[in-house]
Amino acid sequence: MSEDLCQSIEGAMVTLVLALPSNDQADILADWMGAEQVRYPDLSEAFEVWCFRTKSAKRRLVEGLDGAGNATVSL
Repeated sequence: MSEDLCQSIEGAMVTLVLALPSNDQADILADWMGAEQVRYPDLSEAFEVWCFRTKSAKRRLVEGLDGAGNATVSL
């Protein structure tokens, strides 16, 4: 298989993973990281985006709850 084709397939897989709900993304990425061969497919881009989105969502949740006067949140 050519390198360009492999990169296209990886890109499509990253796009597909990122289109799923966050919990499904977490399951797929956890399985991917637990695999012995993490090199292919390379889902590191999907992992980075998932981490960013998760941190942003947590920050928005905490800020929203702080604004509502309910600062005792544990995530």
